[in-house]
Amino acid sequence: MRKVFVILILVAIVIFSGCTKKEQPVGNEEKPVVAKKEETNVSAPTTEEKIPKLSPLMQVSAGKDPDLSEYSGKLYIAYERFTGETDDIHVSTYTSGKISKPEKVVETNLNDLAPSLQEYSGNLYLFWTQDTPPRGRYADVQFKFLSGNIWSAKQRADELDSFFYYHNQSGIVFNKKLLMFWTSGRPGERGKIGTQYYTGEGWFIGIPVSIENVNEKDAKVTISDNTVHIIYESYAPNANSNEIYYKSYTDKGFWTGGVKLSEDLQTDFKSVGDIVSFNGKLYALWVADGDIYLSILEGARWNAPIKLTSDSIPQGEPVIEEFNGELYVAYSQMEENNAPFVYLANLEV
Repeated sequence: MRKVFVILILVAIVIFSGCTKKEQPVGNEEKPVVAKKEETNVSAPTTEEKIPKLSPLMQVSAGKDPDLSEYSGKLYIAYERFTGETDDIHVSTYTSGKISKPEKVVETNLNDLAPSLQEYSGNLYLFWTQDTPPRGRYADVQFKFLSGNIWSAKQRADELDSFFYYHNQSGIVFNKKLLMFWTSGRPGERGKIGTQYYTGEGWFIGIPVSIENVNEKDAKVTISDNTVHIIYESYAPNANSNEIYYKSYTDKGFWTGGVKLSEDLQTDFKSVGDIVSFNGKLYALWVADGDIYLSILEGARWNAPIKLTSDSIPQGEPVIEEFNGELYVAYSQMEENNAPFVYLANLEV
């Protein structure tokens, strides 16, 4: 009987202690203390959300309207430079973080403008617009090429009659031939984009781009997976402003429809910069209101334009090129002495 009485007392003690223990609401169990993170107005970007930006600028030289091309382990930078009476073409190189001194590679008594570079068949080709005074009246396309360390004599690009003002050329290698794009039409007049093939032995009919009775100008071009990609300026009939468009051409022989890249920007005038294929994406540069914008095509959709500059006014059109697994951008801007200088920067993507 005594044992039963002891057991009953112990049970009563256990029940009483359980009733007096404070209940913890469900979901409010004690947890380790974690330091509170400081709140910011801008969330830290993930790898997918990283916003491209330009690294600090590197000054190349006095000049404007540059172009870029990788050749023989160096990044070549061609640009026009006023040398007293006319504009001539100069070239610098970039490698191992250093920019070489300018080399004058084109000097005539005419205006040599808007250089463009393209590697083809083991040589580096330099094309440019040669404008005959009075400026803006007559122009054709000239070229020479660099073989090793020696520049060839200049040549004229086929029989492009200077009366039609052929200018603003850009090239790629397509179907094992150099395909050059150009614009015909004087500044301020209706423009048309055309092409010609070059094989090293002669010039041949290219692929059609602009149809009749349109106003399209200044195509810049790149290639990926044997598809030609271009951005260009287009003016709607009776429009006071232009827009930047993109379209592509495959070896099957047809163009896609034009996609408007500048649709969200309500400005009177925009100008084409450049386009490049890099790591499965297309990067297109263009200018509006004096600032450089970047559009990126990943998959089947272009992103909203990204503004790359805000504290300087680019002069002319920016260009973009891959070099040693990175993207580089070159453009010119006015300095305090009212002279244009060419700058180079890495595009961090």
